[in-house]
Amino acid sequence: MPWQQYVANVATERVPDPDRCAACAGTSDRGHTCPYAYQVIVVSVPRQSGKTLLLSVLLTERCIMADGHQAFYTAQTGKDARARWQDLVKLISSSPLRDQVKPRRSQGNERLEFPNGSELRVFAPTADSLHGYTPPTVCLDEAFAHTEAEGDELLGAIEPAQQTLPHRQLWLVSTRGTAESVFLHRWIEAGRAGAPGVALFDWGAGEGHDPRDPDDLVAFHPALGLPPGLGNGTTAEGILSSKLPASEYERAYGNRETVTESHTIPPGAWSDLAGVQEPPGDAALTITYDVAYDRTAATIGVTWSDASGQLQHKLARWQLGVSWVADAVADLCQRWGRRVVAVASDDTGPAREVTDQLRRMRHPVPRVAREPRVLTARELTVAWGELLEGIKVHGFGHDGDGHLADAAAAVVPRPVLDSAAPSRRYSPGDIAPLMTCMVGLYVAQHSQATDQTPRSAFA
Repeated sequence: MPWQQYVANVATERVPDPDRCAACAGTSDRGHTCPYAYQVIVVSVPRQSGKTLLLSVLLTERCIMADGHQAFYTAQTGKDARARWQDLVKLISSSPLRDQVKPRRSQGNERLEFPNGSELRVFAPTADSLHGYTPPTVCLDEAFAHTEAEGDELLGAIEPAQQTLPHRQLWLVSTRGTAESVFLHRWIEAGRAGAPGVALFDWGAGEGHDPRDPDDLVAFHPALGLPPGLGNGTTAEGILSSKLPASEYERAYGNRETVTESHTIPPGAWSDLAGVQEPPGDAALTITYDVAYDRTAATIGVTWSDASGQLQHKLARWQLGVSWVADAVADLCQRWGRRVVAVASDDTGPAREVTDQLRRMRHPVPRVAREPRVLTARELTVAWGELLEGIKVHGFGHDGDGHLADAAAAVVPRPVLDSAAPSRRYSPGDIAPLMTCMVGLYVAQHSQATDQTPRSAFA
């Protein structure tokens, strides 16, 4: 396909060196040994574009053209890498190379042997897998799956092994990832910034493109809209029929970075609830507070019922650090006076520190601030269920704050008491803003009695 040919042409450009490269000097028709113009190749394309086939052709060509070449390939796991290697074995077995290239399938030592001494090896994505080798070409397929630590550990093994090779290249090929795919996205940003020796090839839905729109999809997906005979069988109709969750569809077929692989709270459903600005002067207020899992930031929210009786929530304050929260809650209680009917948080995270500080405060801090209500684990699961139901039925509103939107996009639930509740630890982002909303809605909806059977919210 044109995009594959373009990548192959540009990524294999070399810096001519006739003094040391016989191919450059015209004295040999064998492969070049002069340096590549780019030592790191970053290819980011949507799924079903043909990126793995591109790598297969690249690696096979290098093994043919350079005697004794060592090419290494891996994917998100060793199992996935072996599966893609088996696909390449099938391609070669049905090609004119079948009598020349020998597959060796011994577990953990899978490789293709070429008659000129070259080898194409598959390896598990671990640092010790390359021990003892000096591979000129290393390919990391589906690089989005590696965390920053895992990716850096791999680089720590690859870079020293390639250091003495003037014709070395590292290929990072992948669809965009989630918030955890820091390793891949860091290299994409390096390519965008024009880092020396880095070539970036990037196809995907840009600003204003809708991956669900057939025309937009054909415009940015490099395997679509091609003349007959050039495609790989991928069709816009096939992609649009995908049943992937919205977030994963955006990542996979729009090639857009997402917060998580699948949104528990769809961004569109959350944004549809936005619009409220300030509580009316006579509204009864519930103040809530929460702290990020790593204690880097904290949030204060306020919840009330509007004139129609619908619950509304506003992010009152978001700030880095934690030490400011207790004093800020107390100040809001003094400012709003008797309108504040409850101060609340949950009892499962780092906000406990703030709760303890409030309980140690003395007069003239209002009593409501000194006696914060904390939700039990059982109440937290009910609050989570009611938040999700409220989103479905438009049972509440919020102010559309960006921190709230980011938290809603990042939240990941965890099992609690045969049910579920948000997990600060496993959510790839600060979900404290969403926790203040969830707790505020629950406390405003239910009575103060902890032994009362909660009634259904948003009825």
